Amino acid sequence: MGSGYSNEFVDNFTQINNDIVNNGAKFQIIQQLDSICMACPNQNGDICNKQEKVTRLDNNHMQALDLQNGDILDWDESVTKIKDKISKDVFSKICHECEWYGLDICYNKLFK
Repeated sequence: MGSGYSNEFVDNFTQINNDIVNNGAKFQIIQQLDSICMACPNQNGDICNKQEKVTRLDNNHMQALDLQNGDILDWDESVTKIKDKISKDVFSKICHECEWYGLDICYNKLFK
């Protein structure tokens, strides 16, 4: 289910997404496994089986969005940051390694 993810991961992600987008929950930027990762089949103890790639993606996004480890945002703040700082060129640069990149899900949400 869901681009190679387990049902547990998809259910967990859906709940977190709902809490943030629909219920106004704030979230914290952290450079370690987070509540999304807890149900991911790639989790291996305290690290991800794809940790180097995840770290690279996280760092690229944090830099592009001018975020620091520990920052706390809500959904509206994050959308504003993304709209202000992410052009099509920046999106391609920071997201091209993501396995979801070719599905155009994020691209269509941002630019269509």
